Amino acid sequence: MENYRPEPWRHLYGWIGAIGTRLLGSRGHFHPRLPSIDPFAFRSLYDLSPMRERLRSLIDFGRLNSGEIRISIVATDIETGEPVVFDSSKSRIEMDHLMASCGFLPEFAPIELDGRLLGDGGLSLNAPFDPILDNDDLEGDLSLYIIDLYARDGGRPSSLEGAIERKSDLLFGNQTFLRLKYCIELRKVRRNLEDSAQSRRRDRIVLLSYRPGMEEPGPEKSFELSPAALAQRWKAGLLDMHHALDLQCEDHLITVRRK
Repeated sequence: MENYRPEPWRHLYGWIGAIGTRLLGSRGHFHPRLPSIDPFAFRSLYDLSPMRERLRSLIDFGRLNSGEIRISIVATDIETGEPVVFDSSKSRIEMDHLMASCGFLPEFAPIELDGRLLGDGGLSLNAPFDPILDNDDLEGDLSLYIIDLYARDGGRPSSLEGAIERKSDLLFGNQTFLRLKYCIELRKVRRNLEDSAQSRRRDRIVLLSYRPGMEEPGPEKSFELSPAALAQRWKAGLLDMHHALDLQCEDHLITVRRK
């Protein structure tokens, strides 16, 4: 296998990739923002203009808002901390809604929309499944697959790098898991109070969490955007989905822990 590297070297290459992204940005995604003349006028460390232009060339907003498909975008009100959900079934989705959902401080700047300063949805709702679970008008049984980039369960950290990574995974992974359990229980209560046809419907909800290997640079894995890293994550996601689809289980919530 010509691309094989021993584990320590794979980890080192992961760190080199992340540091390179931190210093130079990511082509077609973002680049470092030039410092402002005013030291008190901070916006963000990076400029997402390349991603805005790339999305503009790829997305047909007419079709996106035609009702053919439904999309929900979540952002966070930077001042109040409240989640803000934009649902194409209720309002038109535009480029600024997408960009607002990327405003992860301090790396990427929030966007002001309708008088609110909006940032990354992960700061409040890391996985916006609420519009689906709150909808009791869906016909038939529900199959819902939730893909989370952070796993709430993991091993004991044995280094500073591992401790920082574990903290990030717990902050985001726990948010998703605990909110999901609450929403599921609330949905079950609502159904039990409704007619018998509703209560007989089954929900199959599968939570898939990405579990990085030795090649990932710990707490900087979000900035390892090399082709090799993206290919590895694509492969892991494909295997996880095949595993999830093969599961024969009628539990209300299934957490996939494929090794």
